[in-house]
Amino acid sequence: MNNQVRKAVDAVAQLHTLVARLAEAPVTDVTRLLQAANDTSDFVEAVNTAQQAIEAALDEIDGSALKQFDFALDAVRRARAQFYTPVDENRANTLTCVEFAVECLNKGVRAL
Repeated sequence: MNNQVRKAVDAVAQLHTLVARLAEAPVTDVTRLLQAANDTSDFVEAVNTAQQAIEAALDEIDGSALKQFDFALDAVRRARAQFYTPVDENRANTLTCVEFAVECLNKGVRAL
């Protein structure tokens, strides 16, 4: 596994850890309306890092691995959109997207 791929896998794993923690918190007006400033800034940093790492890895791979990494990138982008949706399930939906990104990256790594 090359360095860019490893960075992408690590960044998405860190995003997953953060989002899983956020999803465990009780749903309140603060979480639903994105008023938890620390949570939001932590998420923005983690999702930006993950997206940039996956984009960098795309230049290093091809074939079915490329397809899986592209799916993972799309899932990270969907996670961002879900996080900013002001509904009770926004954090749970974000976690579902990130879990799919992890699954795609794992498939992509196996295809290398």
